[in-house]
Amino acid sequence: KTDWEYPFASQLKVYPRLFMSIDAGSMQALAPGRAARSALIVEWRAEQAEEAAGLIAEAYRGHVDSEINDQYQSAGGARRFLTNIMQHSGCGVFFPSASFVALDAWSGRVMGVCLASLLAQGSGHITQICVAPAVRGQGLGYELLRRSLMALAEAGCKSASLTVTAANTAAVDLYRRAGFVPLIRFPALVWERR
Repeated sequence: KTDWEYPFASQLKVYPRLFMSIDAGSMQALAPGRAARSALIVEWRAEQAEEAAGLIAEAYRGHVDSEINDQYQSAGGARRFLTNIMQHSGCGVFFPSASFVALDAWSGRVMGVCLASLLAQGSGHITQICVAPAVRGQGLGYELLRRSLMALAEAGCKSASLTVTAANTAAVDLYRRAGFVPLIRFPALVWERR
């Protein structure tokens, strides 16, 4: 249920989203998770974008966020999404030093990604985090998030933010456990195709 009213409401789908934030003290206090020793996590490299695009499409297949952002519906769309993050400043300036990729230790395949940007002096933002369905529930998302937040804090960020669809309860729970607090609830509006 939402409290919002819109013109042409019968033609819209409304998805409540949360803008969440964490302070530097909480970022620096995050303890390594269970995936810290078992996962092979490396700093983002641009040549990983193609495989990361495939992972994003796989991770969001049938997910509520693929209804909101159609770029999540295919590897080609996810490639455009990544290009926008890396080359344009809609979600801040891409910050590769706080962006990480989890690789399968045997195959080298990308299994998770966490990308970060700088919004302003002292303010970081998590622009994307996702994990392959095959390895969900193993602590990889937490460890990727922790490393990005630690890198943002080391770069002088006093806070970091992210946005999440409220219906994505697993992600909301992860962010709350990490120390994020919701600041703003806002709608994502999608025109229904008829």
